[in-house]
Amino acid sequence: MSEPLLGVASQNYSSHEESPPASGEYHAIDGAALSTEAGGAKFGEYVSRAKARASSSLYVLCGLPFHGVMLLCIMFLTFGSYWSYDIPGSIQKELTAWFNDNHVDAQGNSVGPYTNASNTLLYSIYSWPNVILAFIGGFLLDKVTGVRRGSMIFCGLVASGQLVFSLGCQFKVYWLAVLGRFLFGLGGENLTVAQNTFTVRWFDGKRLALAFGLVVAFSRIGTSVNFVVSPLLSNLSAGVPVTVWFGMGMCVISFCMCCLASYFDYWGEKQVEAQRQIYMSTLSQEEATYVLKLDSIAEPVSEATDGSFSSFIKFWVSELKMLTRIPATAWLLFVICAVFYVAILNFYQVASDMMQHTGRHISSDTAGLFMAIPNFVAIVGSPLGGYTVDKMGRALIFIATACLMLIGAHVFFLALGSGWVDFTPIPVMVWLGLTYSLGASCLWPILSFIVEKEALGSAYGMMTSMQNLFLAVAALIIGHLQDWAKTHRPGVLQYTLPIWIFIGCAAVAFVLTLLLIVLDKRRGGKLNASAEERHARLAAEAAAEEASNQAQFGRGSQQEKLNKDMPSDSINGEY
Repeated sequence: MSEPLLGVASQNYSSHEESPPASGEYHAIDGAALSTEAGGAKFGEYVSRAKARASSSLYVLCGLPFHGVMLLCIMFLTFGSYWSYDIPGSIQKELTAWFNDNHVDAQGNSVGPYTNASNTLLYSIYSWPNVILAFIGGFLLDKVTGVRRGSMIFCGLVASGQLVFSLGCQFKVYWLAVLGRFLFGLGGENLTVAQNTFTVRWFDGKRLALAFGLVVAFSRIGTSVNFVVSPLLSNLSAGVPVTVWFGMGMCVISFCMCCLASYFDYWGEKQVEAQRQIYMSTLSQEEATYVLKLDSIAEPVSEATDGSFSSFIKFWVSELKMLTRIPATAWLLFVICAVFYVAILNFYQVASDMMQHTGRHISSDTAGLFMAIPNFVAIVGSPLGGYTVDKMGRALIFIATACLMLIGAHVFFLALGSGWVDFTPIPVMVWLGLTYSLGASCLWPILSFIVEKEALGSAYGMMTSMQNLFLAVAALIIGHLQDWAKTHRPGVLQYTLPIWIFIGCAAVAFVLTLLLIVLDKRRGGKLNASAEERHARLAAEAAAEEASNQAQFGRGSQQEKLNKDMPSDSINGEY
């Protein structure tokens, strides 16, 4: 599954630590003062309060803090989907034996209609719909369903998909299991978009990073615990059915928490609107007009639509136009991100089975424990990696380093699978977790440095779309190559051949990163700048944007004054 997107546009209802000013304080600035730079700056301090972003006094029943309860609900939104996503990889050996009715050949290998390609197809079919849905998910949430209804629809698709998948496994109907994974994919990625929207909506800049960190960490806990628990459940007497139905239970829990999140979002929104009306009633007409003008400059409202087919066509036309505004360096970054994730996420799909049939031939339970290590490391490593990059800069150097680390990790797995060495995979899995953390903490944030704000949402959509495309194609290729090797070259080749592919992907990512460093240097070195250089650039850009906003507001004020001084008939074109 792809990383959560941070570039989500949404109305923010997050609380501010400051308490709203008393009614009289709003009138401390008279109308004439608003036209001055000092007065405008001073009144700007009241803007966030006048907009009435959710008060810190919001509480739910039983005296529980509203934002704490909301965060807990948000964290559970994708827990079921992350848990269930990697079930085919965590119990591949047991799943293969189940569908093949425990038929084995002379070497003890499972034989039957369920092959490696059958297992990787369960991953590929998830990614294919998200090649397109990465673009329209935000449109559906913003223009058609709204975040509350949309989150319940997408969470319902996840639960329905897992239900159909579980039925397919229970009755050994493979096509039904594939259909379930397709439905699962229709909701999975868009549910993450809804989760991000809820997070941005209720947590401001002071607490947004922490909230996102907790949300991402909790999702990875779901993946990690699945790798530990699912093999244990599959080894029970009931085997595979218990495992897949347990994943169904996790999806039901997520759906219940989604319903709670939607209710609390509705309740909190009503409280915020009531406070906003109170606060705005304390403003004079001129002050209220000033606040609304700043709102329109800082957070322009998109054209309201009803989700009709015509608005959908307009959306796609605007998205295609936005893609033309994405620079070449961003497209290069898309490819780097895609091949980097292939070398990690597709590895998760085959690693457990590989460790059970090569090297020390560990059990499925032990392989599950080993597979949980990278995500547990990433829970701590991702924030540390982001903090390091924030403090030091040089993001492209860190990406290149992560690619080299990834090559090293897969070389060790190649040696282990080929029998060249004999050692426990634990240190390599820790190394892989650190690599994942460093790469992910660099790849996603730097896109905002090279793409203009208006096209940033489209850029993140394309980045996610391309990632899903590469993951889907790689899963199909790897599955068929493994089956070919199993038939024509029996032995460890069916397990080591994917490792060669992952090494190649990591090498391609490294070479493309070096190319991006060269291109970035020719264009001013913005991506690979140090922390000090980056902060200076951002400060200069913020100052330029502020000057532009002030100039825009000044032009609007002058035009209003001119219209006010003119006779009414002159405004209507009859002067």
